Amino acid sequence: MPRTSMPFLPRGNVAEAYRWLDIAVQEKASGLILLSVHPRLDPSRADPRYWPLVRRVGLEDGGS
Repeated sequence: MPRTSMPFLPRGNVAEAYRWLDIAVQEKASGLILLSVHPRLDPSRADPRYWPLVRRVGLEDGGS
């Protein structure tokens, strides 16, 4: 998981975390491979931006 986005999630700054996740997708960061399984992202999975981001990375979205 990109280290640049992780600090924002525990503090509740979800918008900033997604901003950094978008940058990580653009840069093809290797840590994105953990996007669908990293436990720190469990609370984010209900966010409507989460699964589209997972699909952009090319990972399965767990339901479709």
